[in-house]
Amino acid sequence: MRILSISVLSGLLFIQPAAALTFQDFVQCVGATGTGAVCQLDAGLYPVSQTIVIGRSNISIEGTSSSGGTTLQRASGFLGPLFQDNWPSTPPIISVTFQNLTIDGNRANNLAVWSLYSPEVSIFGIKGMQFLNCSFVNSPNIGLGLYGGGTSGVVVDHCYFANPVIYGLWSDALGDNSGITYQECPKKHFVDHVIVENSQFVNAGEPAILGEMTNVWILHNVFTNNHSNSIPFGDSGGQIDLTVCTNNAVIWKNTFQNGSASSNGQTADGIELHGTNTSVIDNIVNNNSGGGITMDGVQDIFVADSNSSQGSFANSHSGIEIGHSSPSFRRTDWIVIDSANSVGNQEWGIWSDTSNTTPTQPVNHLVVTNSCLSENVLGPTYFKNLGPDITMLDNLVSGCK
Repeated sequence: MRILSISVLSGLLFIQPAAALTFQDFVQCVGATGTGAVCQLDAGLYPVSQTIVIGRSNISIEGTSSSGGTTLQRASGFLGPLFQDNWPSTPPIISVTFQNLTIDGNRANNLAVWSLYSPEVSIFGIKGMQFLNCSFVNSPNIGLGLYGGGTSGVVVDHCYFANPVIYGLWSDALGDNSGITYQECPKKHFVDHVIVENSQFVNAGEPAILGEMTNVWILHNVFTNNHSNSIPFGDSGGQIDLTVCTNNAVIWKNTFQNGSASSNGQTADGIELHGTNTSVIDNIVNNNSGGGITMDGVQDIFVADSNSSQGSFANSHSGIEIGHSSPSFRRTDWIVIDSANSVGNQEWGIWSDTSNTTPTQPVNHLVVTNSCLSENVLGPTYFKNLGPDITMLDNLVSGCK
């Protein structure tokens, strides 16, 4: 808690904060019996070997304002979360802010299998949660985990995520959802209303963001070389992956760049989509070892770019890839690509082939209009097994970039 001392000198009012809390007092301040609106920890490196429980509403959990000045680090051998909310809580905890903190998973000294570790910060049910100017680095598993136990209204702004073994930010319903299909989505409760903006995501082993979320906005972020070490799962995939139950998402004015291939040969796409009602607008998706924008089992997708500097460029596969790879996936349907740029990719500008699925489910209600599809090595488009309702109009295949 920050306590203000007030003195008056020569007609001027000076307000000077007292010293920030000791670590023990900081832990108590954050908990259910704490007092005051601000729990501030002074600059320094603090090993954490027991979970710090967020136990009350309307608080700000802070480090010093200097960048990286206050670091909480996972102690060697500690498997639990560094922070977790007291859940379930009646009434639910509301309005909690993290700011100016570095959360360090210390993966160099935590070498057990990734699945034994909890996310560094695990939030189960807080309503109204902000992460401002925070860093999540070196997690042996996941940097920030959001669980669908009532969590809603999450803002991640001006944060930095780097070098997790698996994901930078992850969100899902409670329980084991490893085999979930689209038919089960209405039965699950997901984290709702999430904004991730103005942040950087670097060198995640799997996607920087893997999410089952509803009403999510991903805005003005930079993603670099994520999905870069997929040995735990042995899969190719996107620098972000919005999975099957994601609904109502906007991906706007981000950069997805330089996703390298893993040592086991798996590749990194820029954006991977499996959900519904998603808009992908004005992003730069370039120089990834896989495709630019890939989608499979999606419905109601809109892709557009406002100017020639935005789009999918110089990716090693196709710029935009549309698939339906499993009969358990929802039918890939209702896709609009308008005024998009897919230029200079090593395969096709836009690719779709669903002929290998048994039974085959053609992509239908596909619109491609007013788009620039030039300079792709294998050609502007490759389509196989499309449905009857297809519109291709006013696209340019040369001289538009």
